[in-house]
Amino acid sequence: MSLSPATTVRPGRRSTPVCRKAVSRLIASKYDLGTVYLSMTGIRSDDTTAYLYRSTDFGATWTSLAHNLPAESINVIREDPRRPHVLYVGTNGGVYVSLDRGATWSSLCADLPTTPVQDLVVHPREDELLIATHGRSLFIMDARPLQAMTPEIASSTLHVFEARPVTLRWSPPLELNPMAPADRMFISISLPPSLRGSRSPAPPEIPSAHWLIPGNPFTFR
Repeated sequence: MSLSPATTVRPGRRSTPVCRKAVSRLIASKYDLGTVYLSMTGIRSDDTTAYLYRSTDFGATWTSLAHNLPAESINVIREDPRRPHVLYVGTNGGVYVSLDRGATWSSLCADLPTTPVQDLVVHPREDELLIATHGRSLFIMDARPLQAMTPEIASSTLHVFEARPVTLRWSPPLELNPMAPADRMFISISLPPSLRGSRSPAPPEIPSAHWLIPGNPFTFR
């Protein structure tokens, strides 16, 4: 499926229609009537440009949201079910999040294998981001720190996000008393840029907007 005639939408400008590429995902906003998100891909013609758009007038005009996304073909875009300003995209290289409705993007790829991400779903009850990859199985991360992030938290000296309760169950005497599994309890924190040091440098395409460690199970760089 493709759209024609071909007209490229420049970042920050409006034009219609969008460029002539294959449509990878088209979703209607659950928050705003008339708002729709569109991702496109040129991977079949060796074009790895990130094509991502939003329309707020039922598709009459489109605005590019690619901005600082790296040159990776986009496979999926999703809204957060609780926060309208939080968006997620899956590309042929990983997962990215925007906390400002697509104005800027940050990477969620620190501990995620470099692999195409084919689909994303935020569980409406558990607030967990489910990441479906091509050939590397399914990954889950806690979306609550991203949902809770605000400019005030990002600029604070230190903020500790609420940790999920952990419950261990077993059936004695058939099962041994459970040991606390290693690397299963995570506390997410946010540090300002001046305190982050060089532990987890951001990729060139993604500015270090926020930093969460270790963050279930990925580091938000």
